[in-house]
Amino acid sequence: MLATLPWVILTPVSASDLGAESTLDGVRLHWSSRELLIDRFWVERRLAGGLEWTRLQDPVAAVRGGSLLRAYEYFDRSAPPGGPLEYRLVGQLADHREEILGTLTVQHDALAALGVRLFPVRPQPFRAGSSFEFALPASRDVDLEVFDSAGRRVAVLAQGAWPAGRHAVAWSGLDFANRRVPAGVYFVRLVSAAYRETRRVVLVR
Repeated sequence: MLATLPWVILTPVSASDLGAESTLDGVRLHWSSRELLIDRFWVERRLAGGLEWTRLQDPVAAVRGGSLLRAYEYFDRSAPPGGPLEYRLVGQLADHREEILGTLTVQHDALAALGVRLFPVRPQPFRAGSSFEFALPASRDVDLEVFDSAGRRVAVLAQGAWPAGRHAVAWSGLDFANRRVPAGVYFVRLVSAAYRETRRVVLVR
């Protein structure tokens, strides 16, 4: 007589869309999961080809309840620049068991990422007092100006020598005469040596 075995249904924990980007401030990891069994996510890192993983601080708490696919992210601000890094995502269940959900390798070179750049304006539309961000690889002269839709210059936000790094400059929404400009479309332009970039922004009141 054949023995009857009970059915055992294994539900592996999982994550999808695991990705990473090297930024000026570190490495940003992101993933999606609808897993109901996970209590929290841990991120571990090592130099590519290394033997031991280092568990990074501050786990990401999982959203419990429902079965929606949810997006998560982790920002590794301590990532050492200059070479490839390996990351792995670990899911911790309520009973403290752990499952490896995925691994990836990212080339993190903050110096290479740190070129002259005018970053996208967020939120968009924006309100007076919002900041415009730009980055410089070394100390250099910049002109950061605001123009109206007719091409008239209405404000100068930064001019002259600025040090290397990422900078944020707020615009009060005032023109040269300290008058409030009307809501509408404006253009923010950054010029530094051969670099020139303009971004369209919408001001709301």
